[in-house]
Amino acid sequence: EGGEVLGLIWKTLEEKYKETVVTCWAMWIPLQTVTFSVVPHHLRAVFVCSCNLVWNILLDTIAHKEEGETEPTATATAEEKRMEK
Repeated sequence: EGGEVLGLIWKTLEEKYKETVVTCWAMWIPLQTVTFSVVPHHLRAVFVCSCNLVWNILLDTIAHKEEGETEPTATATAEEKRMEK
C-alpha cells in the first residue's frame, strides 16, 4: 500500500509540477513587486494574506483539474449532471 501511495505522489508531481511552478511565478513575482513598491507598510500583511487566499484557490484548482480539462467550473459540473439524466 505504501508503494501505491508513493507512485500516486510521483505521478501527480510529474503531471502538475510545471503548471504549479509557472502559476506560482506568474502570481507571486508581480504580487511581491506590488507589495514592496506600492502597498503601505501597515497594510502589507493584509494584502499578502488576501493574495494567499487566492493562491490557495489556484492550487486547489490545479490539484483537482482532470487531465485534458482546461478549467473546472461549476457550470461544467451542472451541465454534466444534466447530461447524465
